[in-house]
Amino acid sequence: KVWGRLNGDKLSDEKKSLTESQENLRKLLTSDRAVREVMVEEFGAMKKKFGVDRRTQILPDEDDKGEIDLIQNERSVIVVTRGGYIKRMPLKTFESQNRGTRGKRGTSNTLSDDNEIAHCFTCNDHDTVLMTTDNGIAYGLRAYQIPEGGRTAKGAPIPSVLPVKADDIITSVLPVSKFAKDEFLVLATEYGWIKKTPLAA
Repeated sequence: KVWGRLNGDKLSDEKKSLTESQENLRKLLTSDRAVREVMVEEFGAMKKKFGVDRRTQILPDEDDKGEIDLIQNERSVIVVTRGGYIKRMPLKTFESQNRGTRGKRGTSNTLSDDNEIAHCFTCNDHDTVLMTTDNGIAYGLRAYQIPEGGRTAKGAPIPSVLPVKADDIITSVLPVSKFAKDEFLVLATEYGWIKKTPLAA
């Protein structure tokens, strides 16, 4: 009788435990809050057990190369149109030609503001191209980051390469090879205001 009573108590406790477990699992299936509470509790236990300060130090590899190290510093032609498009072309695209030839076009044959050239210059692909808008804000990006396009291609919209608005106008473009401390950038407005800013600022 004693043995039977012990077995009965054991079965009763097991049934109670299974019932509680079933209720908890059902709660997890129906309540996101219950899931988060369990996750927080388990993560807290893991942090308490395994949370120790890092014992190793991660240092940059001397052989690690940046993006610019993988780009050849070649000469390019940068074209900015009045319609707000920009493109980069290898300088060798306009290789020397014989005397009397008609030359090579650098934009589309279609006559429009989108194709009318506002700025055209040569630079190295590693140079920083400073572009100033009509609001007096200067933006810079590496020349190789300007999308490459064919001679008759329109180019990429400037807002796709710079954080500018669609109606912002690029008023000046300046390629810079080195930001020297003794060189300055001078801006003059239509109404006679002038400002000098250190190039390295």
